[in-house]
Amino acid sequence: MSCSRLVWNFPGKKLCTVRLSRKLLPGYHSYSLGKLCSAVGIPLSDRHRARGDAHATMLLFHKLLRTQGAEKVFKSFLNARSQEATLPPSLPGTEFEKLPSTPGIYYFKDSKGHIIYIGKAINIKKRVLGHFYDKSTKEISLCAETAYLDFEETGNELIALLLESAEIKKHYPKFNRAQKRKIQQYAIFSYEDRNGILHLAYNKINMAPNPLLVLYSISECRAFHGSIVRKL
Repeated sequence: MSCSRLVWNFPGKKLCTVRLSRKLLPGYHSYSLGKLCSAVGIPLSDRHRARGDAHATMLLFHKLLRTQGAEKVFKSFLNARSQEATLPPSLPGTEFEKLPSTPGIYYFKDSKGHIIYIGKAINIKKRVLGHFYDKSTKEISLCAETAYLDFEETGNELIALLLESAEIKKHYPKFNRAQKRKIQQYAIFSYEDRNGILHLAYNKINMAPNPLLVLYSISECRAFHGSIVRKL
């Protein structure tokens, strides 16, 4: 019977055996439950069934507890502020550590190296970490499929904004598609007034003739304008 049915709040801390295994048992090609258990000699039965997988996970957990250096690693993972506790299970810590704290775009990739999400940031490392802390359904799904990270520094927010738009159009990643379907599109466009002065403006995509750039929120449009003004 679940704790909720007993009207009992049990805010237990979570541990990920995949991340623990990467830390305590380094060097294996795969850290999936089946392959790792076979590699370390843990017997498997009733694979892909709740009881069999739970039993194998329990044996693996006991092995990790007995591994040299386990106490320090477990304490680190149980620390609410620990970076290790926030990273997706399939993402090695080295992938996150290589990210810079500079403006640019970043790529989330799956286990096959396919780009599944592209984003922009003033601080790439901080923004990517924000995805891992976000517990929305979309972010949880994105992080669950993330195995690699990549990035491209741009030097400033404006170039990051333009490059992100171009890269999304080029690769059309899975999670960007899901996100854009639900968001109003806005267009950056130019027009000439009666005095022959050229203006740069934004409006909803269906109200803007010949858009120069398509964005997905008013805040992005304002940021784009602000970046241009700061350059003048």
